[in-house]
Amino acid sequence: MNGKPLIAALVGLSVIAVAGAQSSAPTADEITRTIAVAQKIGTSEPLTDAEKQYGFGLRLLDRQGPVVTTIQGPLNRVFTEARGAAARRNNYTLANVSEAAREPAIVAIAMPNGADQLWETRGPVQISEVVFKVSGAGGKDQHVIHPSGRCQFNPLEYKKPTGQAYNARLAVCKFPLDLFASPGVTFEVTVIHDRGEWSRRLQPDELRLVR
Repeated sequence: MNGKPLIAALVGLSVIAVAGAQSSAPTADEITRTIAVAQKIGTSEPLTDAEKQYGFGLRLLDRQGPVVTTIQGPLNRVFTEARGAAARRNNYTLANVSEAAREPAIVAIAMPNGADQLWETRGPVQISEVVFKVSGAGGKDQHVIHPSGRCQFNPLEYKKPTGQAYNARLAVCKFPLDLFASPGVTFEVTVIHDRGEWSRRLQPDELRLVR
């Protein structure tokens, strides 16, 4: 499996501001609205004003450092499924939404970054876990939130233009949907790998939770 198509599939809408937290799976109305917007994008049919303002759940994508990291809420996963179906010219309705997309969880996905400067000499990093580091006001009392259960790892194969192949892993890690609901705290997403850790602090204006 080549990592580049997967990276492209993960690219979605930019995110804006924390607006609260979901505590349950998205409703049928939320899913239906998400599908409607996904099916309009890229067509000649314009979005309504309400659709332009509609939020798709949590979304962050970062390609910096040795890993590519994306964080998604359930509505964003529905949006991605719907866009994929539209690209394949397949009909996609509420009945087609997968259980994985509906699941009330924040999903963090991490994969080795093919643009990492050390690949030529050392190959891709080997990811072992994704965690969130949470700090109280003033950056004190930091504690680590581990995923619910263990991360799921899927094999990836990267090929350089020279034909050389690298074996790596894609990590899919699930966290409680209300992870970002606490006011006055700061978060870092941290990917643990064989060369150490890569961390990214999450700014409030980069996160959006529906409701």
